[in-house]
Amino acid sequence: VSPSGRFVAGGGESGRVFVWHVASGRLLRLADAHFKRVVRLAWTPDGQALASAADDAFAHVHLLAAVASAPSATVSHALPLVDLAFSPLATYAKTCLFTASKDRTVKIWDPASGACLASILFPRALSCLAVDPLLMLVYAGAVDHNIYMARLYKSESNNNNTISPLVEADMITVSDSLNQDSIFKAHLGPITSVALSFDAKFLVSGSQDGAVIVWDAPTRQQIRTYHMSPATAAAYAKSQSSSASSTTSSTPTVVPPIAQIIPILRPREELSSSTPAFVSTPSTIAVWKRFLATPDEIAQDLASSFGGGEFNSAAGAAQLSSWSDLDSSVSDLDADNLVDFPTGYNPKLWDSPDEIATRFSKLEASLANNDNDNSQSEIAQLRLQIEKLTEHNQSLRKMNDDIYNASSKNAAESLRNRKKSKTLK
Repeated sequence: VSPSGRFVAGGGESGRVFVWHVASGRLLRLADAHFKRVVRLAWTPDGQALASAADDAFAHVHLLAAVASAPSATVSHALPLVDLAFSPLATYAKTCLFTASKDRTVKIWDPASGACLASILFPRALSCLAVDPLLMLVYAGAVDHNIYMARLYKSESNNNNTISPLVEADMITVSDSLNQDSIFKAHLGPITSVALSFDAKFLVSGSQDGAVIVWDAPTRQQIRTYHMSPATAAAYAKSQSSSASSTTSSTPTVVPPIAQIIPILRPREELSSSTPAFVSTPSTIAVWKRFLATPDEIAQDLASSFGGGEFNSAAGAAQLSSWSDLDSSVSDLDADNLVDFPTGYNPKLWDSPDEIATRFSKLEASLANNDNDNSQSEIAQLRLQIEKLTEHNQSLRKMNDDIYNASSKNAAESLRNRKKSKTLK
């Protein structure tokens, strides 16, 4: 879900990336981003860009304005990616992209250029990561049941109180023997998810052992451990037993693994009565569509969400002016507008709600007048297409049957000739 709550992105087994508009349910973007399963998606804090990681070892950064076109940046690892995250408190123009991979590394990238800023090498293959809001620490969960902490700064060898920032292309190495004070140990299975509280004081981790542990991040002390309820564990074990009985699987897992941990803010009670302007609460959530919206619908949905912080930088505004699927009624953003309106939003560039309502009322009236004629003509065209497809399908079936019969006849004749030759010998 985008930070404003107006858009939802999804990734599939096919490698595609989808973006929906929550209020209307329209599918705004559909991109063939990867050729293997998408494992993680992440939005920038300002909602301008979306990053996708997949089993093909690539991560793509897509600007929301052009998810259907080529990614604005592409980064890669040696082995499949397992997780990625943006800097928690930065806009797209100033953010960093963190990617974790099975090749035991976490890499830090500039999402605008795709340049690698630094790399962190861990002792085991990784499964997840979490980034400190101040960009001082990175927490990486590994398959060896441990969580490793890496510092994004360097200490002077002769003075531990003096630190220096990383420079481009720096390599940080985390050792399980030399960095015992940076390892969180308590889980009994591979780590599946890690997350930080908003003040970074608490680290929450989940594992395939079914346990969730809350840690005091600075001291690495366990504060609380949550286990699966007996009823849930029993239901999971029953489902696993039934699935294992129909296959050759070994003993089923008794406890379900933790899939993902997501920290959320508990809303205040007054939000229900008086919602601040920065909180997006659509009155209705429509059913999400499976087909791409029309260019006019895309322009309408993005225009209605334009003032909510999704496009609040020069990079997003510049990308907006190059869209090819916006209708001509939307003016381009230029440098003068960005100077006059630093947030990137000039209300004069967009139709007012009354103008939009007038346009839609005219459109509905024209559709109502021509509804019957258009519907009949469309139905006739569809029927004609169905008839043509049926004829084509029948011809393909006949061709397939002919090829099969000819092949079978040739195979049988070849066998008979072999038997005759053996008999003569």
